[in-house]
Amino acid sequence: MAARLLVPAAAASWRMVAPFSRRADTVQEVFRLRRDDRLRDGEIARVLVAELDRHPLADGQVLWSARRVRKMLAQPKYSGYQVFGRCAARTNHSRINPIADWVWSREQAHPMIVPLDEWYETQLVTAQMQQRQAPGWDRVNEAAAQRRIQLRAVRESDTHVLYEAAGRQFVLPRGDLPAAVADEVIIILEAGG
Repeated sequence: MAARLLVPAAAASWRMVAPFSRRADTVQEVFRLRRDDRLRDGEIARVLVAELDRHPLADGQVLWSARRVRKMLAQPKYSGYQVFGRCAARTNHSRINPIADWVWSREQAHPMIVPLDEWYETQLVTAQMQQRQAPGWDRVNEAAAQRRIQLRAVRESDTHVLYEAAGRQFVLPRGDLPAAVADEVIIILEAGG
């Protein structure tokens, strides 16, 4: 991994609060499920929801979701290092810069939960999975068919469609369905099926 190192000594003053041991175990399990079992974000979220006693949420958090899992898997602080420049700061704040452009602290600034080589391997597995993942709508339709749930359009606009399935309503964008959104819809279908 060709990453730049952070020179200022001030980087060591930024510390992440050490998570309690069950939370650290959950982080390690999430990384293992992705790296070894090749589970998608939504599948990992379902594993965590099924074992809430082993994988509790922090105070105020409602439910494990594919989005929360995805953010956890991308967080380099679990490797113990402070990282700067992950997001485009001046042009597009939501765009993630390539890992090779990130600036890493020379020494660990946080308690290590996942070794750096395992964190990096997990990023490679995630990238491989995203390249070969079936389109979102195909996965949603397959999940609905397996549970014999009818996905019905209730109302439409130029950009979105209100759907009803398994007694719940949700709004989805028209066109291609992003993988993360498909994961969330599949969780809704499974909960209602």
